[in-house]
Amino acid sequence: MASRIAVLDVSASFDSSLGSKLKSLILGSTDGQINTELSSISGLDVLKNLQELDVTNYKGITSLDLSSHRDFRK
Repeated sequence: MASRIAVLDVSASFDSSLGSKLKSLILGSTDGQINTELSSISGLDVLKNLQELDVTNYKGITSLDLSSHRDFRK
């Protein structure tokens, strides 16, 4: 399905001199749209300040490693 995200890399949200200020990453929605294509999100490990990640209705994502995120809340 061409209208769905299949690959997502968020590592460009990190700058080696500035780090990353990104605290919230909202991808999901509750409007009934379901994405079964996206199965992984790479680059999360560099977003050390990430506190919230919403992947509602992304049914292809079965696991995410957030172990390096000490401040993760949701």
